[in-house]
Amino acid sequence: MYKRVFIIFVALMSTLGLTAHASSWDLVRESKMPEQVGYNTGSVRHDAVLGTWKGTLNNQASAIDIYFTITDTDGKLSATMTIPEQGVKGFPIDTVTFDGFNLSLKVNAIQMSYQGMLVMNSFTGKLTQYGMEFPMALTRGEIPIAKRPQEPVKPYPYREEQVIFKNEKAGIRLAGALTLPQGNGPFPAVVLVSGSGYQDRNEELMGHKPFLVIADALTRAGIAVLRYDDRGVGESEGSTQGNTTQDLSYDAQAALQYLKSRPEISRAGIAGHSEGGAIAFIVAAREPECDFVISLAGPGISGDKVLSSQQRAIYSTSGVPTPQVEQIVAANRVLFDIILASEENNAALRTKIEAMMPGQEAAVDQLLDTWMYHFIKYDPTSDIKGVKVPILALNGTKDIQVICDLNLDAIAAANPRAKIVKFDGLNHLFQHCTTGLPTEYGNIEETIAPEVIDEIVGFITTFAAAK
Repeated sequence: MYKRVFIIFVALMSTLGLTAHASSWDLVRESKMPEQVGYNTGSVRHDAVLGTWKGTLNNQASAIDIYFTITDTDGKLSATMTIPEQGVKGFPIDTVTFDGFNLSLKVNAIQMSYQGMLVMNSFTGKLTQYGMEFPMALTRGEIPIAKRPQEPVKPYPYREEQVIFKNEKAGIRLAGALTLPQGNGPFPAVVLVSGSGYQDRNEELMGHKPFLVIADALTRAGIAVLRYDDRGVGESEGSTQGNTTQDLSYDAQAALQYLKSRPEISRAGIAGHSEGGAIAFIVAAREPECDFVISLAGPGISGDKVLSSQQRAIYSTSGVPTPQVEQIVAANRVLFDIILASEENNAALRTKIEAMMPGQEAAVDQLLDTWMYHFIKYDPTSDIKGVKVPILALNGTKDIQVICDLNLDAIAAANPRAKIVKFDGLNHLFQHCTTGLPTEYGNIEETIAPEVIDEIVGFITTFAAAK
């Protein structure tokens, strides 16, 4: 799904091709921040290496800029890594060494290192990740400040409350922000549910804050909006480990129940992005208090098919030759079928997968991650069929993570009453784009296309008025 994307080049890009849930960015984002390890020769002056350095990593379809910022505190070097295109900001480097000529940087969580030699005012060297080597020079640079013209600026023309509600089933408290239009109400309302991975209440990624932009637009239009920090993120309790889509659906259900308890709220539903779309269907199928569902690039087919179609689209769009793409998809299909045939995620299954992927421990771990295992086996069809309230399902024709026609057609087949809207030229984040590749997300100034927001507002207000 949408946040599970490439940061640089990951093990799964070369072995499994899985970008839907676990990637090197996930390993960065979800791992514990490492201790800084410096190096001081006692006689080496660090002046030549201090500051921000820019490197560009080229692949077949795009170039990714990586920034390393190196500082010296009492003779001890430390560094951080920033990748604007992927929303990586100031992530600590584990090990930094510099002997006056040779620079070494290491990030253990993603098995990445950089080795370079100072030549004049730049470093000539290579970046290594998961055993793959890429030439990369470092030159002096400045981290760019992303332009995000749609992000609202305070003071807002509406009320915003910081709220806490409880998921009784999981025994955790979740924190979020409730925006309310001016006046006493009652107002129609919606809960925003993020996609795979763990984000804050703004669904921040790639330098964008989609839920902040959506909440602002909807509240200005007279719709109350609740957005919350995912469990284990920000001010919300819980863990980011060992959860399934079903587990996370109870967080969204608790958010909806909280909304319905508020005296200012009339009708309330759920709008979910990517995996959040699946969560919206799950909740609506079992929760009688859910009044409507909005799927924003949510899946309509089983997880294994989402991943297979995603892999084919991303590799093809990246310029990988068709025979190689089909070889990768076929190899993954074998792994998916083994998982689909399994009754549980146990040692016996791991042994089978390891036999198919010798020496690829990290990739095996990602494939058998609790979330991934359950996602591959989950088919949303029965939940979509079980929804009795109005459905709005949206997607962009350049979405190459949750393929537009494939998934929207499946939603329509499962629930013929659903309103289906396809937006020409929009990607998985509903941005106007060129290729649809995840590497574009951070470079696009637009956070979400205005026509998508208009469609959401129209659907909710029309539904509320009809009631």
